[in-house]
Amino acid sequence: MQSARSIYIAVVILILATGVGGYVDIESDALQGRHLEVSKGLEHMVRLNQELTNMLVIAVLEQNTLRTASYDTLNAELEATIQTVADLTQAQRSLSDDISALREDHRKLHVVEDAARKLMHADRWREAHAMLFDESYVMAKKVYESNSETAVSALTGVLATAEERFDRIRLAAFAMRIGAVVLLLWVGAMFSRRLRTELAEQARLQREIAASNLALEEKGLQRTAELEAANHQLQALSATD
Repeated sequence: MQSARSIYIAVVILILATGVGGYVDIESDALQGRHLEVSKGLEHMVRLNQELTNMLVIAVLEQNTLRTASYDTLNAELEATIQTVADLTQAQRSLSDDISALREDHRKLHVVEDAARKLMHADRWREAHAMLFDESYVMAKKVYESNSETAVSALTGVLATAEERFDRIRLAAFAMRIGAVVLLLWVGAMFSRRLRTELAEQARLQREIAASNLALEEKGLQRTAELEAANHQLQALSATD
């Protein structure tokens, strides 16, 4: 009864440990995949922002509005990328806050850049140049870039923390599996020992039964012989009379 209970416990532990390990592996893969998408999104945001900046600077320096022809397309792509990254980081508060800050920084930059583009199309190049090279705009660009780097660092930190947590769970699940296997081995050893003991006891009982049967058989033969001898004596007495 105790062995059967131990086996049930070991099997349950193995199932739980296997389930936990599988769940952790799935979650870890999903987290890494999601963070990889976020990392690509952040890199894409930085690249698009640099392209937009270079586009406006070259346009104002060359006084050529054709240079800004793809501004709206790139800006729309940048906003879509920011939205995608925001959606991917909704479940992680710290990253979500960083992305929200990046979105706000981009909105502020876009206001200035859009105003500068309007000045360019109005041939007010000097004002557009002053706006794009204004200290406040340059500082806002630096803040945006700094926040982008912060978001990347935060992403790396979150991923490392999550992996450490998953590693601890994996280790616990592995320890549970080892414990269950040890328990099964112990139960198997105890069962084998009990089986050997029972077999030895059965063999002893069979020997005792065989010896008892032999003794009974000998007694039966002896009793038969005594009865036959008594019958012979009675027959002899009857013949004498």
